[in-house]
Amino acid sequence: MTLTELKNRALKRLRVLAAGETAPAYVDDIVAESYTSVYAELQEEGLVSWTSTGDIPNKIALHVGMLVVYESADEFSVPEPRMARLEVKAAKAMKQIRRLMATDYIPSHSEAVFY
Repeated sequence: MTLTELKNRALKRLRVLAAGETAPAYVDDIVAESYTSVYAELQEEGLVSWTSTGDIPNKIALHVGMLVVYESADEFSVPEPRMARLEVKAAKAMKQIRRLMATDYIPSHSEAVFY
């Protein structure tokens, strides 16, 4: 997923951008700052395999997007009940990213090989 696609999806989830609309520059900047913050946090934990301006791997793109949504929510005055739900979803997203980006991760459908 490209960074532009991620930002647009995040804005739609935040209900800031409707289908077919284009975000004003200042709104795009808010989400870009949130992405930069999320990327830095993931990088600090050793969970990135792409450059900050590169495409986000498909296996974790939606999870990264959820973190960006949560990080941006305050800037768009998301009401408290919804903010609490976003916080839970963001925690689950981070857990999935850690699992999927673990170097020793083996999908559950893999066969064991015995020698």
